[in-house]
Amino acid sequence: MLQTHDTLIPARFLLLTSHFIASVMVYQTRDANVRLSAPLNADPTPFDNSIKTAVALSWMAFMVEYFGLFYGKTLFRPMHNLIYVLCHAAGTVAACLHVMATWNVAAYWYIFIFCSLIPCFVEGASLSPLV
Repeated sequence: MLQTHDTLIPARFLLLTSHFIASVMVYQTRDANVRLSAPLNADPTPFDNSIKTAVALSWMAFMVEYFGLFYGKTLFRPMHNLIYVLCHAAGTVAACLHVMATWNVAAYWYIFIFCSLIPCFVEGASLSPLV
C-alpha cells in the first residue's frame, strides 16, 4: 500500500522541475510579452527588465527549494509537500499559459508571488534554525 510520502515526494520534485522549465520558457519567449506590454511609442527596456527580474527571482526561489528538497528537512512533512505540489502545479500551468497566450509582463509577477515566493518562504522558514 502506498504511503502519502510515496506519492508526494516524487510529485514535489517533478512539479518543481516542470515549474523551473516553464520559467525558462518564459525567459526565452519574453520578447512577445514585452512587445504586448509596452505602449507603441514607449521604450520596451523597463518591461524587459521587469520580466527578467521576476524570472531571476523565481530561479533564486527554485534554488532555495531544490536545496531544501535535497537537504531533506521538509522531505517527510506532508503539509509542506502538499503546499509545494499545489503551488508548483499552479505555477507550471500559469507559466505555460503566460507563454502560449502571450500575457502581459505584470502577470508573471503574480505567478512569481503566489507560485514561487510562497513555497520559498515555507522552505526558508523550515530551514531556519528557529523552527
